[in-house]
Amino acid sequence: MSAGDALDGVLGPLERQVMEIVWRRTASGGPVTAGEVLAALPDDRSPAHTTINTILERLVAKGLLSREKGGKLVHYRPMRSRAETVRSVSADLLRGLFGLSRSTAIATFVDLLSTAEPDALDELQRRIERKKAERQDDDTEAETRR
Repeated sequence: MSAGDALDGVLGPLERQVMEIVWRRTASGGPVTAGEVLAALPDDRSPAHTTINTILERLVAKGLLSREKGGKLVHYRPMRSRAETVRSVSADLLRGLFGLSRSTAIATFVDLLSTAEPDALDELQRRIERKKAERQDDDTEAETRR
């Protein structure tokens, strides 16, 4: 489990732990049941089976899991990969910030980056330059087609 990503703001600790288990266990393509999730939890974590069912259903309601009945069991699958989920949640958070004030959001983001990881500013600059070049290429291509 990686700390400090966008999932921290969306999932509670047990929800996050359950999602990490679901992503890991379904990497081969098969679904998981509440019992399998419960069995995969560390020994220091022993919630009731009903608690895991509740968490799984909350994750379905949040759009992170799909559920399907298979006989008496309910099977769960992630709607997206972990990386896709983190990217989507991050984008949603940024859209919310930009909705308030674009300049304030950008300034806060840059301040946080420079404080937490000074090298991240260089990476941000490279990404900005790459995105500008892509947009310029797209514009040039569109002009050529006209």
